[in-house]
Amino acid sequence: MATDWQSISKSAQAELLQSLPAKWKIDAKSYGALSDVTRVPLICGILSQRQIEITDLTVTELTRHIRSHALKATEVLEASPHGLPFLISFVKGRITTRGYVINKAVPVVSDHDSGVVRIIRDAGAVFFCRTTMTQTGFILETVSNLWGGTLNPYNRRLGAGGSSGGDGALIAMKGCPIAPSTDIGGSIRAPAAFNGLYGIRPTAMCVPKNLWEGTMTGQMSTRDFAGPVCHSMDDVRLFTQLLITNKQARYDTNAVPVPWRQITLPEKLSIGIMKWDRVVLWGAGYEVVEFEPPFDCWELAKCNATGEPLVPAFAELLKVYNTRCLAASEVLKLNLKMRAFKVLFANAATAFTA
Repeated sequence: MATDWQSISKSAQAELLQSLPAKWKIDAKSYGALSDVTRVPLICGILSQRQIEITDLTVTELTRHIRSHALKATEVLEASPHGLPFLISFVKGRITTRGYVINKAVPVVSDHDSGVVRIIRDAGAVFFCRTTMTQTGFILETVSNLWGGTLNPYNRRLGAGGSSGGDGALIAMKGCPIAPSTDIGGSIRAPAAFNGLYGIRPTAMCVPKNLWEGTMTGQMSTRDFAGPVCHSMDDVRLFTQLLITNKQARYDTNAVPVPWRQITLPEKLSIGIMKWDRVVLWGAGYEVVEFEPPFDCWELAKCNATGEPLVPAFAELLKVYNTRCLAASEVLKLNLKMRAFKVLFANAATAFTA
């Protein structure tokens, strides 16, 4: 068995290509000159017109058609898996790589589903493929030594965002209508924005995500959040309602049972902006005000990584943040500092809106 990371990566990519059914493969060279490949599924000849119409449906529309039996089972099966199709990064019985070559060389096979996956599976969804994520999950592009880079289907000279760029790219290509993703610093929001999609980063602990494998499983300092990447606000609402209206304790004893609330928005929204271009929001009719955070946000970010060569973007982050191994007592002190930052921020926001 190969032991160097280049050989392992090459073998993994060949294995992936061989696993795809021959009838779903296209001659990539025929479309190599295209920068925007979003229309390739429409012109490649693999899908019928009826199948194209089915894959063009949003989650909300597809769910309604399946419930009303407006779609035949065989039609849905050929266009996408029977039942509502979902893609996923981590699932029971499959290798969890998290973008690391070592996890492919020495397979880490999950023996459980996370709380999010259990909720979706219990609701009747079908998981049919897994997507790429960036090495470590800490950068806003999707690139790893294992799978290479995930490009933007609207412009292959650009990235698909990260760390859930595989979700964003495949959904933008209409390969799947929705994906449950996770987010700390933008891993839902960046792929959604980069690929013309919708996403939401819910409040921590509202969504049952127990046993969702992270890069630093076991640490409690930085919370990640589970939410959808999809094609419409209706789909965001449908998926988020599904996650938080289930009995959270059944799927995650740490989840806070926050009920779903329908909020009536004021006629004019006021949005606080921290050093961003306000022109677009002004043009949409919003009132935009400058909000200065009460501390330097760069002080908050700390990370650590070991093992295979780091992708350049993540290596640069380590230089910026000057990361190192910390003793447990140092972690506790940083947690106290983080809590103090949260109090400062909350107080500043309260004073600003008073």
